[in-house]
Amino acid sequence: MDPRIQIVSILGSGLILAAVFGLIRQRKLREEYALLWLGSALLLIVVSLWRGLLEAAARLLGVAYPPSVLLLVAIVLGFLLAMHYSISLSRLDDQNKRLAQEVALLRFQVEALQPAAPPVGAAGHDRPAPTAEPPRTSAPSARPAPTTGPDSHVWRSA
Repeated sequence: MDPRIQIVSILGSGLILAAVFGLIRQRKLREEYALLWLGSALLLIVVSLWRGLLEAAARLLGVAYPPSVLLLVAIVLGFLLAMHYSISLSRLDDQNKRLAQEVALLRFQVEALQPAAPPVGAAGHDRPAPTAEPPRTSAPSARPAPTTGPDSHVWRSA
């Protein structure tokens, strides 16, 4: 093996390993996927350093060109990763549908419990219809100050 190819493959594998560590530190890569990427990067470094391992794997699998084993492993890992994502996506789709149905049922129950009130400003209703802008007053707000203590959410009468 040409030493330049080995050096480039070691550097490339090291860059992948450094990128994975950087993503883990920034919490952009979850632990379950980080292990997969760390394992892949370490495997690439081992294969880059120890060419005999790749040739032994090629002989064991009956592959004539040893680097083809790396492509075969990458294809199998890609297939397994796609299958994992498909399973996760199906599960999340089912959860989303179930939650949407529960929200619809809860909304129906809430609307059934609320009394039917006439709309604001309708005939016979004692409050006027809302305007686009509230009337302006020059007087300070007449809102009472809140109390302190355990009942601080209750407004004190002025």
